[in-house]
Amino acid sequence: MPERRKRVAVVDDDANVISALRRSLPRQRSSWDFSFFQDPLKLLETAEADGFDVVVSDMRMPQMSGLELLEKLRQFSTAYGIILTGSPDLTSALYAINQVEVFRFYTKPCDHHLLIQGIEAALTAEARASLVDDEQHAANDDDSLVSQLGTAALDRLSLSVVVTDRLGSVRFTNKSAAVLLAERDGLFICAHNRCRASTAQESQRLHEQISEVIDHATADDDMRALSIVRPSMKRPYTMFVSPLTEGQAQRDAEGLAVLFISDPEAQSMPTADKLETLFSLSRSQAKIVYGLVLGLRLEEAAEEAGVTTSTARTYLKQAFAKTGTSRQSELIKLVLASPRIAAA
Repeated sequence: MPERRKRVAVVDDDANVISALRRSLPRQRSSWDFSFFQDPLKLLETAEADGFDVVVSDMRMPQMSGLELLEKLRQFSTAYGIILTGSPDLTSALYAINQVEVFRFYTKPCDHHLLIQGIEAALTAEARASLVDDEQHAANDDDSLVSQLGTAALDRLSLSVVVTDRLGSVRFTNKSAAVLLAERDGLFICAHNRCRASTAQESQRLHEQISEVIDHATADDDMRALSIVRPSMKRPYTMFVSPLTEGQAQRDAEGLAVLFISDPEAQSMPTADKLETLFSLSRSQAKIVYGLVLGLRLEEAAEEAGVTTSTARTYLKQAFAKTGTSRQSELIKLVLASPRIAAA
C-alpha cells in the first residue's frame, strides 16, 4: 500500500496571498498535497474530517486570529502550526512559540524557500514523534529522543542558531533564528537557500568565514566573530561562526558550520560583573573574557581593560583553568551557552 502523501493546509483571508502561494508552493514540493483556504472555519471543518500534517496560517483574519485557529485545531489534531504575520511583534512571536506551541513564526513577505524549509522541518519533527510510538523502532527510541530534546533545547534559546554548509546553504535554524531571518533586517535566506547579509560585501565576508572555520576546524582560533549591519539602523547583530564538528570528522564529512547570532536589541550581552559571578573569575579576568565575547581581538580586549597584551594573555589562561576550557573558542561557546545570556 503506497504511503500517504503529506497534507499541508494554507489559510489567509487575502485572495492575492493565497493566489501567490497556490502558484509557488506546489511547484516546489509536488510530493505534498496542498489545500488553500480563505476562511479559517472552513479549514477547521476540513481538518476535522480529513486531517492535515501542517497548517500554515495568517496571523490576522476577520473570523479569528491564526493563534485562535491553531488553539482550536489542537483540540482534535496533532498538526504542526506555522504562523505568517504582516506586522512583526516579538511579544506575539514569543507567545505563539511558548504558549500555543507554534512550530515556526515568519514575517511577511516570507521567502517561499524559507516557508518550504519550515514545512519540511515540521514534517521531520512529526516523523520523529511518530517513531517514538512505533514499537518496530524501539531500538532507535533513545537516539530519536535525544535528537528531539536537542532541537527543543535550541528552540528555547533566545540566541539564534543557524547551521550551514560550506556554501552558506541553510541546513537548520532554531525558532529564534527563523524569526530573525524572516525579518530580513541584515540577514536573510535568499532564493537559493543561502544565508546572506544585506550587502554583497558582508555576504562575501560571512561566506569566507564559514569556509575558513570549516577548513581550519582544529586551529586555536576556530571561532570567528562578525558584526552584521542592519538596514533598520538598529544595533548590529553580533555573530560567532564555528565549525559544527572538529578535526578529522569535519574533514571526512561534508563540512558544516554553526552561526551563533545575538541581537543586542532583543537581549543584553553579558556584563563583566555577571561573568565574574557566574564563572568565579577575578575582575580583571572577567574584563578580558567580556571583551572577547563582544568580538574584540585579544589585543583590543587588553586595551579596553587597561592592561598589556601579555598580561591579558595570562588572565585568559587563568580563565581557561577556572572554566575547564583550553581554547578561546571553547570559552566563548561556554559563555554563550550560559542561562544568563540564553534565557528569553
